[in-house]
Amino acid sequence: MQITKQLIGDTRIPFVTMKGDKPGRRVVVVSGMHGGELTGMKAAHCLIEIVNIARGTLYVIPSANAQGITLGMRNAPIDLGWRGIREGDDLNRSFVGRYRSGTTKRLAWQIYNLVRDVNPTVVIDLHNWVDPATNFAIIDRPLNERACFATSHAEAFARVFGVPMCHDLPRARYVAVGHDKSLTGALVNHAHIPAFTVELGGAYSAKNVFIGVTGLLNVLKHCNMLTEDVWVPRIAQNENADAMRLEEVCKKGFQGEVRYWVKPGQLVVADAQLATLFSANHDCVIGYAFAKQVGIILALGPKKHQTKSEPLVTMAVCERRMPWKKGEFGRFLDCQSASTST
Repeated sequence: MQITKQLIGDTRIPFVTMKGDKPGRRVVVVSGMHGGELTGMKAAHCLIEIVNIARGTLYVIPSANAQGITLGMRNAPIDLGWRGIREGDDLNRSFVGRYRSGTTKRLAWQIYNLVRDVNPTVVIDLHNWVDPATNFAIIDRPLNERACFATSHAEAFARVFGVPMCHDLPRARYVAVGHDKSLTGALVNHAHIPAFTVELGGAYSAKNVFIGVTGLLNVLKHCNMLTEDVWVPRIAQNENADAMRLEEVCKKGFQGEVRYWVKPGQLVVADAQLATLFSANHDCVIGYAFAKQVGIILALGPKKHQTKSEPLVTMAVCERRMPWKKGEFGRFLDCQSASTST
């Protein structure tokens, strides 16, 4: 196995290439897109240290947003452009980027082209969600016919990764919040390359790092890139689950304190109470949050809401409303992951 470590482009992107002795598939792993999300970076570094590629090539970008990582900030802290120096943008809302632009979009353009040019079999982008949250994978919304083929392949690889999987927000909301301008969204919809995002829980923990490394090894093993005698533990999942998608439970105009009655990973039924909403002084109840349909809790919002547009709860719900009959609900109780159809 040959290992090459280099800094690419004028933005000096760390790029690790691990090439096996025999030809095979090409897998790209990206982490550090948001500076404050450390679990994915640790998983990527652990993978580099322990993996031995026998066939094909593994490419790793362990620190995509070096500026943000240095200061522990989500966005790129500084953007140098024709307008001068200003606060940087969210790198993962800037793809496909633009070379003749500020630092953030130029960095996005270089990362996008760097990944696209290696013509990968699949791209895995490692992130963290808000705390608390469970581990799950997100499949982007295809915005054209050719992208449907890429998302179907991304679903297959995400299923192999092993964490619960769901489709992104509904198409209109997906575009409105800029998820189509994420790295995976741009790769799927512009380059038509299979790509998916993995959210490795909320706060940094050794367990989430282990799940990330194990999932990456599962994908490499599936691609026949490791030696045959390597045993990789599988993360239990239900591959026959119904199609799921992200659902945000919001309360328009709410600013105050929240008491949650659910936790990440919990299955809830329709009309179940998710949270009680209090005033900013916690002196009176001003509302409640309920689940609109059956789903799995993926993440909870902050206990003190200061941003009116911030979701209270993020769930994975059925893509289509299911006609549950008496006695059938039990088969949904084991749904700790979900395959999706686009």
